[in-house]
Amino acid sequence: TAEIYTVLGHSDVSLRGYRTKISERGDQLVAVDAQGTLDGGKTLSVQLKPDGPRTLTAASDDAGQAFKLIGFYPNLQGGRLKLEVDLEGKGAAEKSGVLWVDNFRVLGDPIVSEVYSSVGSGPSDDTPDGGKRKVEREVFEFQRLTAPFSVGHGQFVLDDTYVRGPLLGASIRGKVDYNRRYINLGGTYVPLQGI
Repeated sequence: TAEIYTVLGHSDVSLRGYRTKISERGDQLVAVDAQGTLDGGKTLSVQLKPDGPRTLTAASDDAGQAFKLIGFYPNLQGGRLKLEVDLEGKGAAEKSGVLWVDNFRVLGDPIVSEVYSSVGSGPSDDTPDGGKRKVEREVFEFQRLTAPFSVGHGQFVLDDTYVRGPLLGASIRGKVDYNRRYINLGGTYVPLQGI
């Protein structure tokens, strides 16, 4: 059992008022109950109930801050996050789970903006007085991200992952093999997903 006033994460994001209770039996987690307040006032909670299957769940009403805290992805803003992980796994998977994020925004990558500007069609074209205009980061809205995954034997597998928004959509599946240092991912990019 612990109470920590401030936990410092990646990207200078903090988790305040962090309270946690963790129970183990042997080398296995059997119960987790943790909660704290992210920058901006939204909570992040993690639970593993002692009765029933060993399923770890995490939830937050600010997915962007939660992702930044753990160093997962810095360009997502807002959104409602839910993560479920089956700690028992089945078959070749040691663990499997699903990540859902609803109603979030993604800020355009500044490197992509620079690539567009280098061919004269981006937001940082030269201004009439010969100076450079400030690079604007595009914002893309999305309604849902669903990412089923499994982890086991040095591999991370994405299975029918998709993201949907009114302007952009995509699906992806494939595998990352950490032992062989090999990535095999494929998918489909869908412009004007709403239509």
